[in-house]
Amino acid sequence: MQLIHLSRTAARALVTGLLAWSVMAQAQTYPARPITVIVPVQAAATHDAFMRLISPKLSAALGQPIVIENRNGAGQSIGTEAVSRAKPDGYTLLLASNAPFTINPVVSKVRYDPVNDFEPIINIGQNSLVLVTSPKLPAKTLPELIALAKSRKGELNAASSGNASTGHLALSQFNLLAGVDVVHVPYKGGPSALNDVAGGQVSMAFAGPTAVLPLVKQGRLQMLAYAGSKRSVFLPELRTVAEQGVPGFSVDVWFGLLAPKGTPKDIVQRLNAEVAKLVKDPEIAKRMLELGIEPGTSTPEEFAAQIKREIPVWRQIVTKAGVVVN
Repeated sequence: MQLIHLSRTAARALVTGLLAWSVMAQAQTYPARPITVIVPVQAAATHDAFMRLISPKLSAALGQPIVIENRNGAGQSIGTEAVSRAKPDGYTLLLASNAPFTINPVVSKVRYDPVNDFEPIINIGQNSLVLVTSPKLPAKTLPELIALAKSRKGELNAASSGNASTGHLALSQFNLLAGVDVVHVPYKGGPSALNDVAGGQVSMAFAGPTAVLPLVKQGRLQMLAYAGSKRSVFLPELRTVAEQGVPGFSVDVWFGLLAPKGTPKDIVQRLNAEVAKLVKDPEIAKRMLELGIEPGTSTPEEFAAQIKREIPVWRQIVTKAGVVVN
């Protein structure tokens, strides 16, 4: 009996050793084939543009092609769920913003766990939203807009790229803190939402700077405020919502690269190091600012802690604002 027991113990040790060796070997030969990066938004959106910006140099650094796959829908949740179910071998990655991790799970049911189904790799930077209005609207400053909204309660409306989007949550927080009742109008994407604001069919919107700036330059939109907790590096003259009489208002957006849970640590560290080098490259950093992203890097552990920290913050905002996914 003792001999059998020892044999089983030895067998278990052998299996454990082989598995460990397999993981190490995989990490050492990684990557051996093309890597797919799922971007859960429409092509040309901010983080899609970033991924296309760095993919040639990342491909050169890793020695394999980078395949970008857009899986838009449900506020980035569709593409995010797909990555959560992918094989954790480093060949399927996700480039997403904070929405499917810190916002969507607190306003609706998602079929993935934002904390336990992923290996955060690196936070590559952040930005916020810009509050824009139709030039046809009589209000030309944020205080004037708030006064107009209070005098015409329930008459003004705001477009967003969809229910539970960052723009939707920004509007909900704005209504709560500014004491107004601007009606939410969800669209199936940012471009159509902004076109209707520019055309005067909708009063206003909170949207990404990359999307709004061309329309502002054309005179089709007017910028009233920046939604971040501090002023933007690339729009330093634009005062924040909080600076203009709505204390406590802030909506900060991050962009990051993640992998399915269980992806070998060596692979995560390799990807972190390679992407961090690119983000620190002066030319890429300049291009990122042009895309409306303030460059920054993190360790995988710092990024994971940030996600955990922000979920209860957004849950509190959703609860206080009484957000309803309409």
